[in-house]
Amino acid sequence: MAFVETANITRSRSLALQGALFTAALVVFSFIDLRFAGITLSFLWLPLIGVYLWPRGSETSSSTVLLMLTGLFFDVVSDGMIGVWALIFLATFLIVRPNKRSRNTSFSSLWIGFVTWTVILVLGIWAIQAIFIKVNFSVLSVFLQWGPVLLAFPVVYWLSQFARRIVTDPSERVY
Repeated sequence: MAFVETANITRSRSLALQGALFTAALVVFSFIDLRFAGITLSFLWLPLIGVYLWPRGSETSSSTVLLMLTGLFFDVVSDGMIGVWALIFLATFLIVRPNKRSRNTSFSSLWIGFVTWTVILVLGIWAIQAIFIKVNFSVLSVFLQWGPVLLAFPVVYWLSQFARRIVTDPSERVY
């Protein structure tokens, strides 16, 4: 009995580590900007997809610690305020609860859920900026950061599924 519990804990921590590594890879890719006719498309929000697609069945305590570290890594490499992305990652994880998602969640419901969550997040960040920071909110700049990430969601989802097929046993696939 103790062996089974240890195996389950190890598996759930392994899933959390896989989610953290995938999200950290998305952090690196988030610095890619595409320029077309004087317009810059940014992928700054790309790591949120990794948080939203966090492996089902991962341990909550390991996931929160790894998400905090991944968020701090994003803060450091983006030269932003320390703790902002860590807080956004933790809020996303604790509110959306991707590790508790049902096994048969369809791609379309995941995509719609991600769009809904990011709209709520953008509006929340806008409200905080309007109240506390007094910064002008540019709808165009938000759209040019948010739009490409929404369009990248299917590609990132496919890559996450491909990676999970490589590293997991067919009977333990997380989606």
